[in-house]
Amino acid sequence: MKTKTLLIALVLFFSTITQTKAQYWKDVFSPVQVTTIKVYGNIVWVGTLSGAYKFDLNGNFQQRIGGEILSLAKDNNDKMWFGTYNDGVFSFQNNIINRYDTINGLVSNHICAMACDLQGNMWFGSIDGFVSKFDGSQFVNYTSTHELFLKPISDIIIDRAGVVFIGQYLEDHPTADYYSGVSRYDGTWHKDTMERVYSLATDQQGVVWCVGGFKIRKWNGASWIYIPSSPTIPQNKEIYEVACDSLGNIWFATDQNHYSFNGTSWQTFSINNGMPNDRMFVIAFDSLNQRWIGGSNNVNEFNIGLYRYQNSNLHSFPWMPDHIPTLYNGIVSDNSGKIWLPSHHLLSYIYPIIDTAINIDGSNIITCVAKDNSGKIWAASTDTIYYQNGNLWNSIPISNSFMGNLTSNITFDISNNPIISFMNSIQKYNNSSWTAVGGDLPSYISSMAVDATNAIWIGTTAHGVYQFDGTNLIQFSGSNLQSDTVNDVFIDHQEALWIATNNGISKFHNNIWTQFSTSDGLVNNNVTKIYQDAGNKYWFATDDGISMYDGSNWVSFNNPKGFIHHSNINGIAEDSEGNMWFSNNAGICRLSDDIVFVENKIKEDLKIGVFPNPTSDKLYLTNLNGSCTIQIYSINGTKIKTIKTNSNTEKIDIQHLSPGSYILEIVCSGKKSSLIFIKK
Repeated sequence: MKTKTLLIALVLFFSTITQTKAQYWKDVFSPVQVTTIKVYGNIVWVGTLSGAYKFDLNGNFQQRIGGEILSLAKDNNDKMWFGTYNDGVFSFQNNIINRYDTINGLVSNHICAMACDLQGNMWFGSIDGFVSKFDGSQFVNYTSTHELFLKPISDIIIDRAGVVFIGQYLEDHPTADYYSGVSRYDGTWHKDTMERVYSLATDQQGVVWCVGGFKIRKWNGASWIYIPSSPTIPQNKEIYEVACDSLGNIWFATDQNHYSFNGTSWQTFSINNGMPNDRMFVIAFDSLNQRWIGGSNNVNEFNIGLYRYQNSNLHSFPWMPDHIPTLYNGIVSDNSGKIWLPSHHLLSYIYPIIDTAINIDGSNIITCVAKDNSGKIWAASTDTIYYQNGNLWNSIPISNSFMGNLTSNITFDISNNPIISFMNSIQKYNNSSWTAVGGDLPSYISSMAVDATNAIWIGTTAHGVYQFDGTNLIQFSGSNLQSDTVNDVFIDHQEALWIATNNGISKFHNNIWTQFSTSDGLVNNNVTKIYQDAGNKYWFATDDGISMYDGSNWVSFNNPKGFIHHSNINGIAEDSEGNMWFSNNAGICRLSDDIVFVENKIKEDLKIGVFPNPTSDKLYLTNLNGSCTIQIYSINGTKIKTIKTNSNTEKIDIQHLSPGSYILEIVCSGKKSSLIFIKK
């Protein structure tokens, strides 16, 4: 019987781990940011594809909840709800998080609109066009048979009479009017067909406003009244958002400007009179009548972010920059865990702040960044090399003969002298002067690494790898390599040379060549970057995701959820807490335990919370019901610990456990659940 139980637990474990790994991927910043803003009393919640952020009315950051957040709502019991792109919904209260998805009865895992009705029911609208109503115990789902258009739900609001208004839209369809509109539920379903609906709002008098396409309408209790915008809003401008302030003004966001309407006259807000840019589609007002606005993505515009207007003054938030930088070659983590990014400026990131390095000339593009043997950060522009000197930065002018050329790589010899590459040439700096290294190579230098003998290994884009030992330049190409197109060279902790090519990986150690490709477990043969973490696991960025190799087994992340983009990775780094970071020219993301849930399959509907997971010292269980027996097993079935409790919550000390995955069996009042937790 025990063998059968453990077999079931192991099946749960392996199915769970796949999902959990995907949930670990979190964008830090990317070209898509603010999706929604909600204000509740003195708290402002901002939803982004990198998580939900909580602020007070002064703009002070308070908390972050991970996930790709599309919608936010608060219920009648002050519980916050988060709708996600692909993970259903979360509820959050008293630091306890519960997750609901299609397994629990939710109509879809893509929840883009939410509201709480007067009876306390939560309404969830999906990208698929379906709606769920949740009374705290069970879901009731609605489809086109209930007067829905079966197109993406754009918004849900509840008016003062308790009527549920559901907006839906269909983009770029020749008969969009037929497929779009507002569905109302007052105990009976009604459907009002109109031009695509993007946003709904109620004003100070309780009137419901609706915008979509090029039209503004308001509900008079029986029908929708069209509101002409006179010449103020151009007739060809899409209206994406409607919001109401505490003074009775109605606000509209288009793809060019913001407009306000006081019932009689219109006012325009643009870059010329206070707007940070013209692509701010999300609007909300707090109790101080401060206007919070957020940007959305456009392929040709990167002026996005979060802003707050206070007494006509504009405040921006540095953790969400007002431009998305193009990231060049490499990212690194310093000894404090801060991530350094080469961009239009040298950027640093430590949650939740993105900042610009002080004393570095902002007119220079930073093309690459590296960490030397002592832990100092170095950065290169087209004419200067910068390096840390405490909290300041010192600079070294680049050799005149290479001034203005693109600096593509930085590495260091065993004496900590910097070595930099320009196109097909290499220069080394020693005390006060630059010296040429190895002569010009026949093709572009893609990467460099220095081994324990002080030899420089040089990867090229068409002629394989070169080794320069201080005197001789030796070429390795042809049958020794998977390809002569080399994207990266890397020296691991054991002094083995790893070579990333467009046709797999070649390893050179103790004069033995070893080859790796998709037949061995690599997710794609075009490998762009290699990294070895502190636990001696190897990470390979490819054109089809990330592969990890522990020396025996391969694990691949193929276009993981939350990841900015799965190709063109130009940087991999590990921070001081063991989180893995990845970058490309769209932004950065991390693979970590910054996660609000682990998706375990709970049998017999036990709603037990397990957090934090993973953890290094304490594990907390919540929502235990009645007399409970808690048992911890290793993954091979060895019982480690038994705990009996009558408490609703239990704190378990796991500091003595070795890092790895463990099975948690919980029996409460005759109901059994098998869950997984990870000890860091």
